[in-house]
Amino acid sequence: MLAFIGWQHEHEHQQLVEIQHSLNQRGVEINESNVGKLYRQFLALLGGTIAHTQEKLAATAIEHGGLIWAIDALQPEGHGTLLYVLYEVLSGIPVSAIQLPQAQASGLIEWLQPYQELRYKVLATLSDGESAIITAMNSSWPDAPHQRSRGPLSQQFK
Repeated sequence: MLAFIGWQHEHEHQQLVEIQHSLNQRGVEINESNVGKLYRQFLALLGGTIAHTQEKLAATAIEHGGLIWAIDALQPEGHGTLLYVLYEVLSGIPVSAIQLPQAQASGLIEWLQPYQELRYKVLATLSDGESAIITAMNSSWPDAPHQRSRGPLSQQFK
């Protein structure tokens, strides 16, 4: 839902009321105010690591001896721009997101750079079978074992 609302507003340049009507036509009962709240959550997700998230990452690293990073790729419209979401698995929190026009390891590696520089041990990485994601994660955390997930990661974090 967040990806759809963000896509419609950012790339289709729809107003919140237009997005509300579109969702209502698709059978999703929602008012304009809640569309706005969800859009703000989308922006927060894209905003990257905030102080509260960094506190959670630190606590998770202390509790478990490190972090496990996972990336999930979503296509809000089923084609075109991809929305990549970085999760920390043990805490279950989304950390960052980026939209890219296509699957490209170089763009993902650049996006992951600030998280690679965090001083926490990375216990493992997790993703689906998309080669650009696997390449980016192996490049960013070469000493961490990588595991492929079964099915979309977004379903595992609900």
